Amino acid sequence: MNISPVVDIFQTMLMEGAIIILPAAGISIIIVVLVAVIMAMMQIQDQSLTFFPKTLSVIAVLLILGPWMLGQITRVITGIFDGLPALIGV
Repeated sequence: MNISPVVDIFQTMLMEGAIIILPAAGISIIIVVLVAVIMAMMQIQDQSLTFFPKTLSVIAVLLILGPWMLGQITRVITGIFDGLPALIGV
């Protein structure tokens, strides 16, 4: 039994998942660092203040890049289903 195609599928899904989630995660990290720097400069100790800007930024990224993300996910899943007959040897 050859497991190489299965490993390739999982590797593709992992890489595509990372590529899809990186913009939202990157913007979230940037916003949190900026808010933390501003809070440190103003000597504010409330940690819940980072929640609102981070949430708004992630929602904005999802609204802007949502169609691209859905297209990427659709492309990967379609590729898996198209390659399924070759994987099972039909």
